Amino acid sequence: MKSSIELNFYYLYSKNITKFKLPFMEAEEKIELQEYKFDLPEDLFKYNKEKSVLSFKLYNEYEENKFLFFVYKGENHAYVQLDSFYRTVFELIIQSNSKHEIT
Repeated sequence: MKSSIELNFYYLYSKNITKFKLPFMEAEEKIELQEYKFDLPEDLFKYNKEKSVLSFKLYNEYEENKFLFFVYKGENHAYVQLDSFYRTVFELIIQSNSKHEIT
């Protein structure tokens, strides 16, 4: 089973963060879409690990910030606010197959 991460970008007032980079990407990517989906490298889950720590960099015109968060074997979804750099990462685990709406 392939594992993936879906990045969902949004902003409330103004888009100040303009680029992102995951550790397996060659270069930063300009945020032009609301949603990006990537397959995660299998070596993140070697030795039968079910979860792993993934780094994630966000960039604005003046600085870069690095965030760490857990990814799990299977499908992962991350929601990233682009208004400003916030120093907090929240994790919400939903283990049902029902469709959920996060607002």
